[in-house]
Amino acid sequence: MSAAELAALARARGLGETARILEGFAAPQLLDARRLPADPRLDEPPHDSHKRLLPQLARRGLDPALVRALWKWLDGRPLERALVAVDVLGRSLLPAGDPLAGELALAASVLGPLRPPPGSVGVDLNATPAATLIERFARDPAVRTRVIAELLVRSYDFDLGALDALATRGNELVGSASTHESIRAFGRLLALARLPTLASVYLDWISRPLGYRRAAVDLCEALFDAGEPRKIPGDAIRPGDFSDLDVEDAAAYLVCRIHTALGEMQVGWATCEDNWGKRNPALGAPRDRLLVARAHLGTLAGARPATLDAVAKAVARNQPWRYGTHVQAVVAAAQLGAQSKQPLQLAHDYVTSFGSDVAFWRELVAVVPPNAPLRADALSILAREAAALPHDPAVWQSLTLLIAGARDAAPAHRELATRLQTQAAA
Repeated sequence: MSAAELAALARARGLGETARILEGFAAPQLLDARRLPADPRLDEPPHDSHKRLLPQLARRGLDPALVRALWKWLDGRPLERALVAVDVLGRSLLPAGDPLAGELALAASVLGPLRPPPGSVGVDLNATPAATLIERFARDPAVRTRVIAELLVRSYDFDLGALDALATRGNELVGSASTHESIRAFGRLLALARLPTLASVYLDWISRPLGYRRAAVDLCEALFDAGEPRKIPGDAIRPGDFSDLDVEDAAAYLVCRIHTALGEMQVGWATCEDNWGKRNPALGAPRDRLLVARAHLGTLAGARPATLDAVAKAVARNQPWRYGTHVQAVVAAAQLGAQSKQPLQLAHDYVTSFGSDVAFWRELVAVVPPNAPLRADALSILAREAAALPHDPAVWQSLTLLIAGARDAAPAHRELATRLQTQAAA
């Protein structure tokens, strides 16, 4: 697809400033995605099974075709639909006049004042815990008349109302560790599928009122990745969640992630180093999460607190881990020579596993020389993604950032943010 064709796609999504940058690019040949292998997952039709549909969303983002399939699956579940609507309206560029936008806006309106501002995602779980949301929006008035067998059938589809009804009745299924782990795995999959608002409610419910504490870190990760750390409950992490040997590193990791989620990289590195200087030497090597967070902040500060090999091993032990995979690619780009192909492969692996985000591409090119081949190769990847996924705001933001730089891309980014806010407020 040519630069002119990409510009036409951007303009069709209401992104005139983005189109202008693409049309004025002095090296349009770098936007030729034909240099890359085709990815058949970008074109496959939506799966009927949610277990296969959610991985499609992880790869393609909130593609309207996939959202419609998910919407059908959530029929009769007003809370889940409202939370999905928040995510889609805030993180997907729907075509002008698409009737899905109206359905989503109506569904999101169910939340009333609890809905986040237009264009943003995540419900403030400090002010309104998941248990309260379920009580207000998912409880079936006829729950007392429903037989257990019917609730069990609905619970296998992770219906929050049915799960809550079973928990209220003290059913052993919802009290079992295997069910808790299944709900936790589902919440993690929702987060990977770019549905952090919905994911956070499942993970909050399973970790706080149901007491499955293994899900607490997953809840934090979901909202860190969404850039919404302020919506993490103040008691999301509790005494006893980590062993005495792990608790210090876990706390330091969470502090690092709060700063990265807020874009406070310099403050984050200074805080990270201050905490590291006070760390008990008897703890030995840092735990995986802290090692990766230090490597991230340190690399962006021009330091080298961990080797690429150490980062790669830590990430491999914790897959699937969006943040860790992000950091591994950035560290590889910083530590390997400019001619190495490994950072490009890691970047491609990241995108095909977790999709694009602006911070990833910004950091990746920031740690390599201006003439590094990685910069040109990154444009080819983003051009392919934009051609196949024009609904994804992060792709357009990343593309304009790499072409024009932060200052000149700022009008395009403001226009995109306004476009999402307008869409969500309609």
